[in-house]
Amino acid sequence: MVLGSSMVSFKDTINNINPALGTAGVVSRIEHIHWNESVPVALVASSLLTYSNAPGVGVLLEFQNLTDKTITQLYFSLSAAAADGREVRRTDNLSFLNLSVGCGETFGLDYMVRLPEPEIRNYKIIISRIVFADDTVWENTTDEPFAPLPKPTLPSSLGEMESVYRKITPEKAQRFLAESHGSWWRCGCGQINLDHTKPCIMCATPLETLLLAVNPEELELRKTAFDDEEKAAQLNEARQRRNMLFFIAAIGVLILVVAFLTVMLQTSVQ
Repeated sequence: MVLGSSMVSFKDTINNINPALGTAGVVSRIEHIHWNESVPVALVASSLLTYSNAPGVGVLLEFQNLTDKTITQLYFSLSAAAADGREVRRTDNLSFLNLSVGCGETFGLDYMVRLPEPEIRNYKIIISRIVFADDTVWENTTDEPFAPLPKPTLPSSLGEMESVYRKITPEKAQRFLAESHGSWWRCGCGQINLDHTKPCIMCATPLETLLLAVNPEELELRKTAFDDEEKAAQLNEARQRRNMLFFIAAIGVLILVVAFLTVMLQTSVQ
């Protein structure tokens, strides 16, 4: 049941869930990460859909496993509301069973929650229970729904230091500036990570490398070093050009001397 969005287009996904529902229409699509700090999974994308042959709406959810353990079952609740915020329905004990979701993998795109009320425009997700392959179980002690994470900071916020940041940061982790929080950190690639001692679960960049790249003192030191290297390269290039000009001039003088001597020799023979 593990599906990701990289191999199949979103349009194909929503139209192939159940062809009998007809053509899909997208009411809303959210691709911003929603998460609660204590939960082992994050909601990385979700969609509110309508179908030409079916009443009501459908909710399509894409979760990601943030742990290094394999998930086999996930249980959750969905609270749905109208555009004015009025709660229309709450559905408990929804589940994904028979899973085998490893670290960093996503799942959920092969199952849609059908809701009969057409006025539904908003929804909240509450994870209640997660079962892992080693038979350990995570249970939620609160009824707190997922909330959107603050947007990550762009490298452009560094101003003139952005170019330095890009030189010392792996290309795959340059999309954002890394952030370190109490029990989690966000990589420059955008991935949420739970373990500060391990590289990013998506791009394998170590946190230490990323934090060093946004340290103001380190950026100043690297900028000075890069500026010195650039000046040295410019001086070396100028020296090489000068030496080349001297060489060309010397060759020119030599040709003139040889030509003069040749003429003098021919004149003396005559």
